[in-house]
Amino acid sequence: MIGWAFVVVAMAILSYLGDVGVIIVFQEKIPVLGVSWMSVLLMLCGLGMMGKVGGMVKKGEKEGLKQQVTELEKKLKEKEASES
Repeated sequence: MIGWAFVVVAMAILSYLGDVGVIIVFQEKIPVLGVSWMSVLLMLCGLGMMGKVGGMVKKGEKEGLKQQVTELEKKLKEKEASES
């Protein structure tokens, strides 16, 4: 995950320096959108990062729910054993 963050930050810096004119990086514009290729790549990396974070959040929620189910099953077994 930290790798994605570094990639997005590096691309943002390169995009800014390209827009300012300090360096020449992907200065060709996309005709229909009127933006540079670097901006599109930056947007795609950002979307990928958001998707990755969303997947990790869902996975974390599922793990938490599985743990709760396991704990409740143990309590139920203990209660059934004490009643018998």
